[in-house]
Amino acid sequence: MSHYVNGYSDYTHRGVVLRSSVGNTEADDYIAQLELSNYRSGFVPSEYHNRPDLISTVFYRSPYDIWRLCLISNKFDVFEDFRVGSRIAIE
Repeated sequence: MSHYVNGYSDYTHRGVVLRSSVGNTEADDYIAQLELSNYRSGFVPSEYHNRPDLISTVFYRSPYDIWRLCLISNKFDVFEDFRVGSRIAIE
């Protein structure tokens, strides 16, 4: 079962098939339609320090949805941007 819920494309690189949502029209359309100003915000508590996977699991019921958390919070370094007290946005 694939964890890509908004589309994916298969690419072949050096004989290996790779699956990615990058460049997929369905995934790109989903991201484009997100209204980034209508989200709740909060702060990273101490037990979730540098653990966006755990935050994603709490709010989206999946650790694979880290990308949603990063996109709407404008945070892309999972080791630096999710420190205790950092402001994040939740969809």
